[in-house]
Amino acid sequence: RKLGEAQNQILKDAESARELAEAVEVEDVAARTRKATEHMRQAVEAAERRAAEDFDKQAEQAADALSEADKAYRQAEAERTRREQEQQIEKWLQEAAALAAQQRQLLERTQQLQSEMPTVTASDAVRGAWRERVSEVAASQRLVVNDTRRFGGEFASQPVLRTVLGETAETMEQAADRLAAESVDAMTRSLQQAALTRLLHVAEALRQTREASREPETRPDTQNETSSQQNTSPEQQRRAALRLAELKLLKSLQLELNADTAEIDRQIAAAGSSDRFEADLRRLADRQQQIMRWLQQVVAQPQQQPESTPPRDGTEGTPAAPGEGGGGEDSTLPSLDELFSP
Repeated sequence: RKLGEAQNQILKDAESARELAEAVEVEDVAARTRKATEHMRQAVEAAERRAAEDFDKQAEQAADALSEADKAYRQAEAERTRREQEQQIEKWLQEAAALAAQQRQLLERTQQLQSEMPTVTASDAVRGAWRERVSEVAASQRLVVNDTRRFGGEFASQPVLRTVLGETAETMEQAADRLAAESVDAMTRSLQQAALTRLLHVAEALRQTREASREPETRPDTQNETSSQQNTSPEQQRRAALRLAELKLLKSLQLELNADTAEIDRQIAAAGSSDRFEADLRRLADRQQQIMRWLQQVVAQPQQQPESTPPRDGTEGTPAAPGEGGGGEDSTLPSLDELFSP
């Protein structure tokens, strides 16, 4: 009777293994599940012969094969999740790069318009044509503003990315307002350049995050990392990747601030006094405080515990320490290498 019950259970397990092999398009998983199914078939035959010893042997081998298949399946799922995460980061990177390319084109068009500004003696036709071109650039700038805001909306839970992209859109909007008022000057170009710099920082942070997501493939501890990833949900991996992107963005902003500070220091040394640089120094201090606040927000984000490994003593887990842990396609846009070149 027990052999009969075991036989029925094994048949059910064999069917589940067969379905798993068909559902997962991974050869390693399929091979291991086929192996488990074969052991189950032999166990069934042993049960039919009432050969208890042979049944136990085949059933044990089937269980081992199923365990191996389960491990292979988890590894395949972890790899699939990693690829999906990399594809998402790549998508964001391309969006940021496309926005930066469009902003660079607008800056170049504004520079050209400034160099071709009609003189007071120019004909009405010349002045009218120039104004029409300025209006077109202003309209294009507003389109990039909208795309940048939409892009920032994809990072609702990431304070640094969301705020930086929001401020970038506001800077662009100021440039668009000035263009609409036909103020084609250094101030307008400065606003456009500031927005471009921010977009390049975001794109570079995403590029570095994408590269970091590929590193485990070439490190000797890949197996250990894959095992760790198996206990981490796709949402937790997504949050970790975005957190890394924010830290890399903060690094870029800090380096930019360091360069601006060094330039102010040079000007103060040349002037022999810091009196007329008080506003600049205050602006630098405000930026440093903002970066510090962002950093605190990023490192304060709670570390997610693996879903499959709750505390064994039934108590709450101890929080991890801080710090552990579009624009559309256009064939005329430059490549990423060109975009990131000086």
